[in-house]
Amino acid sequence: MSHTILLVQKTQAASSKTYIECSSVATAMDEVIKMYEEYLKNKYPNKERIEFDVNEVLDMVFNLPDCAALV
Repeated sequence: MSHTILLVQKTQAASSKTYIECSSVATAMDEVIKMYEEYLKNKYPNKERIEFDVNEVLDMVFNLPDCAALV
């Protein structure tokens, strides 16, 4: 297992920069998926069930101002 730090900037505002400490790369990727799920919950607050695939998660990551993982 590799200790991993996920660095994320969610908006253009410098104040949106944050980091998440994870015990492994897999855990860090789970955190990325959680970020996407939170985005969907905020976008569709009245939906009980929302389905998505990995390509949608990757689109979110590629459209973030900054995202990096330090392993």
